[in-house]
Amino acid sequence: MIVKHCKIIQEKGCALFYSYNRELKGYEISGLIIAPTRKAKLAFKKVWQYFISDIVQEDDIYCSFFNKSKNWIFTKCVEYYTTINNTDIYKITRKE
Repeated sequence: MIVKHCKIIQEKGCALFYSYNRELKGYEISGLIIAPTRKAKLAFKKVWQYFISDIVQEDDIYCSFFNKSKNWIFTKCVEYYTTINNTDIYKITRKE
């Protein structure tokens, strides 16, 4: 069991859970919920832009995949970074 404190950015139909990870020296996405509607996907775009510009700024962003399944929103913009406690950690790459 992993117990963690995190922050949340929420819009109607979506939520992004994140925390700063001192070990990685960057932000870690702990969870992401997006309803299967167009409105929720557009709301997530707003949440993501806020997260990048106001929270993360110049820091790095990391995530792991549940059940090692990379079939989700960040599939094309992640690269393997390290393994911590038998969990593969991926760095989310951002286009400049």
